Amino acid sequence: MPQAIALAIVPYLATASVVGAIGFTGTAYLALGIGYALTGAALYGVSTLFRPDKPSVPKPEDGKYNLKQAVPSLPYALGRNLKGGDYLFLGLAGDGTAFHILCLAGHKVNGFLRYYLHDEEVGVDGSGQATSPGHFVGYVTILTRPGTDVGIPYTQAVTEFSPSWTNDHRGDGLATMLMAARTTAADKYQETYPYGMPRPTVEFQGNSQIYDPRTDSYGYSENLALLRLWHLTHPVGGKLLLADMYLPDWIAAANRCDEMVTNRADESEPRYHGGLWFRASDDQVKVGMLMEQAAELVVYER
Repeated sequence: MPQAIALAIVPYLATASVVGAIGFTGTAYLALGIGYALTGAALYGVSTLFRPDKPSVPKPEDGKYNLKQAVPSLPYALGRNLKGGDYLFLGLAGDGTAFHILCLAGHKVNGFLRYYLHDEEVGVDGSGQATSPGHFVGYVTILTRPGTDVGIPYTQAVTEFSPSWTNDHRGDGLATMLMAARTTAADKYQETYPYGMPRPTVEFQGNSQIYDPRTDSYGYSENLALLRLWHLTHPVGGKLLLADMYLPDWIAAANRCDEMVTNRADESEPRYHGGLWFRASDDQVKVGMLMEQAAELVVYER
């Protein structure tokens, strides 16, 4: 049976040549261009005399044909990520509070680290109320769900929008976030929301079910060799089995990625750790190559 192998290799350098642009003598071409333009305009004017008016095309606002809303494919997050999400719900409550519910990943994640609104870090307490910066205190609430098999509905949204949003909207297996932004007086709006409606992003630890052959266990990891191993053996990636992998070499590659090195800031960090996210509809060959290049891995078959 063919077996895939991963080996960590030494980085290499490549050179690229730059092709310069070439010019041309533009006077004759410009004159010809003007001539063609005048001739074309004359022919167009004549042709319109023998052609009936074009039929009117209905506009979306006319309600004369159906509209489709694009639904993105599921996002997958490996390692540490800072990203926004796909809208699952957007509604305005009776008191003027805007509720945003977003899907961050189509699977269970390990944990949430930091929250940002328009790239401004926001502190929250145990109930999700903003504690910093000061202009968000009392106005913004942020709640999250890690994506357990049986999800927990957001009671705030159920209370405000039932029966449109009920306890059946649990988000099973989806890592989600709720942001509620309360309205403010007109003279305080610019002070509270200086950049308009807050745009939320979250820094979080991604997939919590990464297999580590060194310990024969599953958990969260930022080791790029282990992330690539997960990708090769997942239906959204290579669709292979662990039995197809030559695990001793994957263990060696994972150990190489875990080696501590000194970075430019004179700090110690693992050699090849990181994170990325992609969609199920993305080209999985390119996704795999991205991980291999980041970790300087070579994957091949015996």
